[in-house]
Amino acid sequence: RTLESLELKNKRLEEQVTQKQRLLDLAEDRITNAMREATEAGNEVVRGENQRLSKMVNELNEALASKTKEIETMENDITQFEETIEAQNDSSTINYEQEKKITRLEIDLEGQQRLCGIQEARCKQLQTLVDDQTKQLTWVREESETRRKEIASQEERIAM
Repeated sequence: RTLESLELKNKRLEEQVTQKQRLLDLAEDRITNAMREATEAGNEVVRGENQRLSKMVNELNEALASKTKEIETMENDITQFEETIEAQNDSSTINYEQEKKITRLEIDLEGQQRLCGIQEARCKQLQTLVDDQTKQLTWVREESETRRKEIASQEERIAM
């Protein structure tokens, strides 16, 4: 009778252990799913931000290339006007309107060069942001891997 009582108790304890193991497995699955969802959400946010910043960098680079072409065109115009003025000076004739155009072109050139400097600075800032976002994404991935390893370690300990 005592043996039967012990066997019955043993059976109840085994059922309790099985039930607790199921609860533990369920909790681990929930933790794993929550971590996966959080990691995926974080990765998605970082990817979106990187795409947005990369697009801005590309747009600024395109604008910078356009301004650079404008500056080159202005420099060529200035050179042509200077050559024309030199030719006119040689013949003792100065064209006042051409000098005004050169002055305006030189002023425009300085303004365009300042704008290029500003755009270059913005490109550098955006590149820094892209680099920072990439570092954050790497950190999130590493943190996620660390958490996965911790869960695996806990599962091994529980299994023992």
